[in-house]
Amino acid sequence: MNEAVEENKDEISCGERLASKRSEKELSINQVAREIKIEPHVIEMIENNEFESIGAPVFVKGYLRQYSELVGLDPNLIIEKYNAINSIEDSSPIVNDSVDQISKYVLTPKIILIAIFMILISFGVLVTVFGIFGNNEAVVIKMETETESQESLLPPVTAQQIDSSETQIDETLEMETETESQESLLPPVTAQQIDSSETQIDETLEMETETESQESLLPSTADEFFIEENFMNLTIIYSGLCWTEIFDANGERLFFGLGDQDREVNIDGVPPFDVMLGAADNLLEIKLEGREYNVVDSIRRGEVLRFKVVDDQI
Repeated sequence: MNEAVEENKDEISCGERLASKRSEKELSINQVAREIKIEPHVIEMIENNEFESIGAPVFVKGYLRQYSELVGLDPNLIIEKYNAINSIEDSSPIVNDSVDQISKYVLTPKIILIAIFMILISFGVLVTVFGIFGNNEAVVIKMETETESQESLLPPVTAQQIDSSETQIDETLEMETETESQESLLPPVTAQQIDSSETQIDETLEMETETESQESLLPSTADEFFIEENFMNLTIIYSGLCWTEIFDANGERLFFGLGDQDREVNIDGVPPFDVMLGAADNLLEIKLEGREYNVVDSIRRGEVLRFKVVDDQI
C-alpha cells in the first residue's frame, strides 16, 4: 500500500505538487505571489507546468525553490521533477543560492517603467549640459568675431608713418643733447660772484630808500601850500552849557564837546567853518581871527542852530 502511494507521488508533476500543498496550507495564488514577489499569473503557469512561458530555466528553478520553501516541500525534489519534465540532465540537483538571488530581481513592468524614467532623466541632463556649453562657445565665437571686425575698421599703419615717428623722436633727442652741451660750456658761478651781486642789490635798495624819504619831506601838491596859507582862528565863548560840533572846509572835525559858562574854545582850520550848537541860546560870542562874528539877532531857548562861519561875513 505504501509503495503504491509513493508511485502515485512520483507520477504527480512538480506544478501539481505545489498546487496541492498550497491548498492544504489554505493559501491563495495572490498570497503566494505576494510572498515570493512575483506576478500571480506566473504562479498559475507554475501550477499548470507551463514552464516554457515563464522564461529561462534558471528563473524557473528559482521560482520553484521559493514556492517549495513557502509551502513546506523539499526544493530539490521539486526541481528534479522539473528537470524530468523538461528532459534536462542536472548533475547537481542542488541549485546555487545565486539563482534564488537572481529570481528576486525579475523584470516586472514597474521596474521597466523606473528604468525608462531614469534613462529619460539622464538624457535631459545631458541635453541641458551640452546646451549650456554650446551657448558659451557661441558667445565666445561671437565676441571674437566682433573684436576682429572692430580691428578691421582701424586704419592700417604704414611704414612711412612709422619712419616719421622715429625721425621725430631722434630730432627731439638731438635737441635735448645740444641744450645739455651748451649748458655745460657756461662758466661755473663762484661764491665770490654771488656775494658781489648781493652787495650791489643791497646798495641799490638803500639808494631807492633815501630818495623816497627825501621826496616825502617835500609838499605833495600846490593845494597844500594854499590850505596852510588860508588857516584861520575861530573862537567861541559860552554863557552856559552848550553841545558843540565844528568841521572845517576840508571836512575835518575840529571840535566835538560840551561848552560851559566862561569857557573859551579856540581852533584853527580852513574856512568856512560848519558849526552846530545844541543849545544856541547859551552862545555868548563867536570871533574869527579876533573879530566878532554876528550869527543871528534872536535865538530861542534850547534851540538847535547850525550855521557856517565865512571869512567874507566879517
